[in-house]
Amino acid sequence: MITCLTGAATAQQRAVVQGRVVEFGTRNGIPADITVPRVGRVVAGGNGEFRLPDVPVGLHVVTVTALGYQTREVQLDVKGDTAVFIELEVAPVRVDSIVVRSRTITVRGHVFELATGKPVIDAEATIGARMDRTNFAGNFKVTRVPGGAPVTVEVGAVALFPAQLIITADRDTTIRVGLRPDSVGQAMLDAAVKKIEERSRAVQMTRDQWDREELMRFPRTIEQLLLQRYGRRVVPTCLFVNDINMTIGGAELLASYITDELERVEVFGRGSMVRLYTRRFAARKSGTTPLPPILMVLGMPGGALCR
Repeated sequence: MITCLTGAATAQQRAVVQGRVVEFGTRNGIPADITVPRVGRVVAGGNGEFRLPDVPVGLHVVTVTALGYQTREVQLDVKGDTAVFIELEVAPVRVDSIVVRSRTITVRGHVFELATGKPVIDAEATIGARMDRTNFAGNFKVTRVPGGAPVTVEVGAVALFPAQLIITADRDTTIRVGLRPDSVGQAMLDAAVKKIEERSRAVQMTRDQWDREELMRFPRTIEQLLLQRYGRRVVPTCLFVNDINMTIGGAELLASYITDELERVEVFGRGSMVRLYTRRFAARKSGTTPLPPILMVLGMPGGALCR
C-alpha cells in the first residue's frame, strides 16, 4: 500500500519528499534504500523513516529496495512537499533445482530479557556482514547465512549486555537469545531521557509526556494513544521523530508507530507539536553535548516555524 500527502510547492519549485517504509502486514519499519533518478539516494533509518530535502517539482519514479523484500517502484507526481508511506512485501524464496550453489540457510531468532521474559524490540542481530533488527515481538530473521559451517551470532540492545553464540546448522534454524540488564547502560539511558525532559520544560506551552514504562501500558499506536488522551484525532502542526522534522506525515505517521517501539513521547499544546523518541536515539544523547532547543512559533507564513 502507498499513501501520499502533498503540501504547497515552494517558490523555487523544489520540494521535500519524506515518509516511512514498513513491512506489509506488520508495519515494522524497514531500513530500505530509496533512489530517485537525477535526484539522489538515501538510506532509511532503522524505523523506516527517510527524507529527500531537494526534489524538483514534477513526475519522478522512486525505487525502494531492501534485503529480503520485493523491490517497489513508485511513481510520484511531486507538486509540493510530499509524505509517502510505502509497504514492502517479503520476497519469496527462490529455489533453483538445476544450478548447484553454495548452501545457505536462514537463521531466525527470538530475543528476550532474562530478568522479565519480555521481548526486546530493536535489538541488532548480526551474523557476519548480515544484520537484522528485532520486531515488536522480539523476533529477527537473517538470510543467506553459510550452512554447515560455524557462524557467530552477535546480539545487542540498548541498556542490555550483548550476547554472542556460535551455531552450526545444515538447514534453516531458530534460536532464542536472552540478554541480561546492563545497569551502567540503563543509567546512561535514564540520564539521556532526563536531558530530553529538561529541554522540553523550556517550551512555553502545556505539555503531556509519556516515558517507556508508561507507554508499555498502552499496547497501541501513538494515534490511538492521543485519541484516548484528547478525545479527538490529533493532526500536529509540528511533528518530530528523533529530532527530525516529519511534519508532512502528520497523523498518518502517528498511526505507523506503536508505543512499544518508543522510549518517550512529548505532546505540546494538546497536540500542536508532537515529538517521538526511539530507545536507540535516546541512548545516543547520554553524553555532555547539549540538545538543540525546541522552537515552535505559530502565525508564521505557511502556518508555523518548528525546530
